[in-house]
Amino acid sequence: MKINVVVIDDHVDFLKALKSLMTASGYTVETTDEGKTGIRLVCETTPDIVILDWNLPDISGLEVCKFLRSHKPTSKIPIIMLTAFNEINQKVSAFQNGADDYITKPFNNQELLARIEAVLRRSKPESYEDIMAGPVVLSRKTRQILLGGKEVQLRPKEYEILSILLESKGKLISKKEIINKIWGLEPILPRNIDSHITRIRQKLGPRGSKVIQTIAGLGYRVMTHQMNS
Repeated sequence: MKINVVVIDDHVDFLKALKSLMTASGYTVETTDEGKTGIRLVCETTPDIVILDWNLPDISGLEVCKFLRSHKPTSKIPIIMLTAFNEINQKVSAFQNGADDYITKPFNNQELLARIEAVLRRSKPESYEDIMAGPVVLSRKTRQILLGGKEVQLRPKEYEILSILLESKGKLISKKEIINKIWGLEPILPRNIDSHITRIRQKLGPRGSKVIQTIAGLGYRVMTHQMNS
């Protein structure tokens, strides 16, 4: 399951670069360069995490942070604040007003990604627990599929499909649901999902492929008797 991120920053080029970085790392990203628009976007989409710049053209990032913390539907969403300033009083103010972390520009891309992962682990520890189905393990912390302790080399879309099935824990998932979750409005034919499932089964081999059950005309599910957690 993809992590949804909203980034609010007043520099358009920075937004484009950050969106490219995070999309390549497996996140779904929406951006805006204004604070009020950012508040509306967060309220409408309830993302898993918000990346928020201090300096915005209409209202300050601190005001955005305070509003999101005071508004019940968004009060639990983790917030990482960005700023070009490195004064201790600004850091203290950010934390006092609800920020979960604070990073100074310019920053190393890998540091930002690591901080995002750390904040998400603290806020949603259950999202990083492994899921096991027979010999197949979904490691959500490392974003890997393991079989007998060894990584199965899946393409990105294959990983996403198998993750959706494993996370459903026995619930029937239709092809339409898979398409909506992964491709959204892109025109994907249902038979393409069959092709992906075939390749996943081939890569899982005789032992692992048995965990995926086809329900003719309806979709797929993970065999419940194969689930270990």
